[in-house]
Amino acid sequence: MKTLPILSVLTIVVWAGLVWQQRDARALQAEPSEATEDTSQQATDDEQPAADNEEPAPTEETTAEPTSRQPDPEVAAACVALLQQSRDRLYAYDSVQARIVERAAIGPRSFTAEGIYIAGTFPQMRLEYTVQVGGSEGKLIEVCDGQILRSSKEIRSIRPGDDQSTETAPDEIQVTRKEVQKILQAGKEAGNAGSTQAIVQAELGLGGLPTLLAALETAMVFDGMREETWKGQSYTVIEGQWKQEYLDELAPKLGQNAQAMSVYMPERVRVYFDAETLFPMRILYLKQYAAEPATFRAILSLEMSDVRFNEELDPEVFRYIPPTNVNEIDETAAYLRMIEALRSEIPPGEQPTGPASPAAEPAP
Repeated sequence: MKTLPILSVLTIVVWAGLVWQQRDARALQAEPSEATEDTSQQATDDEQPAADNEEPAPTEETTAEPTSRQPDPEVAAACVALLQQSRDRLYAYDSVQARIVERAAIGPRSFTAEGIYIAGTFPQMRLEYTVQVGGSEGKLIEVCDGQILRSSKEIRSIRPGDDQSTETAPDEIQVTRKEVQKILQAGKEAGNAGSTQAIVQAELGLGGLPTLLAALETAMVFDGMREETWKGQSYTVIEGQWKQEYLDELAPKLGQNAQAMSVYMPERVRVYFDAETLFPMRILYLKQYAAEPATFRAILSLEMSDVRFNEELDPEVFRYIPPTNVNEIDETAAYLRMIEALRSEIPPGEQPTGPASPAAEPAP
C-alpha cells in the first residue's frame, strides 16, 4: 500500500485511456469513409497525437543533477518545511477555489483536461475534469459533502451537428460512494496515524491539494530547491524523487501490467509554490529521456489559475445526486480493508512532519 501516492497519479491517465478506447471502438464501427476521416480536434502541439513511431512532443525539458546523488540534508529539510507551511496555509482558509489544467503525454498520445477545484471545510471538496479526444468526451466528478464521497466517471459521444450547449446522456457512466467519516476514523485508529491518514486521504481523493502535498512528502526524497520565474511570476520550486521502498513495491502491485505501465511512470516531481501565498500553482511529474546530460520531460502537469481564497460557497457545490438509473458501487469496505493492511506495512518514523488533515483548534 505504500505505493498509493504513485498509483494515484495514474488515475486520470487510465480514465483518459478509456475515452480513447471508446473513440477507437466508434471508428471501427463506422463506415470506411467515416473511419478514415480525421476526427481529432484542432489542437495545440501538446494535445495533438504523435505518429505511432514518434515520441510525443515534450511539454518541458530540463537538465538536472544525476538522480543517484544523495540529497543535502539541509535542502531536504527546507523542502519538507515548505511543504508543511503550504499545507498549513491551505487548511487555514475557509475556502479555496481554482481552475485546473492538466496536461499528459500517454505513450504516443497527449491530451489536455480542464476543470475546477473547490475546497471547503475539510473534507468538503469538489473536483471536476473534462477531456475531449476526437469524437469522445470524458468527465470526471468527485464531490464530498463531509460525509459521503461520490465519484462519477462519464464517457459520451460527440457527433457533428450536436448542440454543444446541451449535455447529452453519457454512453457509459460509473458512480461510486465511500463513507468518508467511517474511513477517516479507521485511519486515525491505525498505527502511525500521520502517514496512514496521508496515504488514505490521497487515495480517497480527500483533502485536495494539501493531502496531495502530504502524500508527496511521505513518498519522496527532496533534493533540490531554487527560485524560478514562470509566466512572469516568481516561484519557489522544490524537486525530488520517489523513495526506493515505494518503487520496490510498485512492480508487484502492478503485476503483469508493470512493463506496459512503466512508460507512464514519472521518476521525479517538481512543485512550484507562489512566493507570496505559498500556494502550489504548478506540479510537474517528470520522466528521464536522456542520460547525458540528465534530461527530463513532464509527462503529467497540473497548473492552477484564477485562485481565490475565503469566498462564501453555496452548500450545493458539495452535493451530487447520481442519475436515477445508475447503481452506486459502495467502496467503503474495500478502503477499510486497505487501512487494516496499512497497519503492518508502514514502519515507524515514516509519517509526514505535519498533520495530514487540519488540526482540531481553529486556524489563526
